[in-house]
Amino acid sequence: KAALVALVVHHYAERFFAAHEAVPPEDRVDCLRALFVQSLKVDGKMCLCGLLAAEVRTLPEGVADEVNAFFQGLADRRVERVPSSNDPEGDAVAVLAQLEGAILLAHIRGDERVFDQATRTMAVAGPQA
Repeated sequence: KAALVALVVHHYAERFFAAHEAVPPEDRVDCLRALFVQSLKVDGKMCLCGLLAAEVRTLPEGVADEVNAFFQGLADRRVERVPSSNDPEGDAVAVLAQLEGAILLAHIRGDERVFDQATRTMAVAGPQA
């Protein structure tokens, strides 16, 4: 069972990574947001890796590794895209935290608008003017 769950998580992550890489760097935060919107509004679900991350300490090692790879992979891709930021790693973590938190709150409240409210100010982190 654990190997099957790890494979599902791996494919889920690969779908996110492929969508992220398919758009220009300046559109990647919007792309991630759109993927979360699809999970919430189209599929009626939370982010699979966000769900699993809540229980990462009790997951089989292979599954936990894939969940960590999802978050690390997205963070690494963000860091690569904002090298001029004062804190690209912090910016990447903030984007992921905002998306995961927003989808969690929307799911808990049963109101998709909460996600929109929590993420409407998201912007691509870049050079400070």
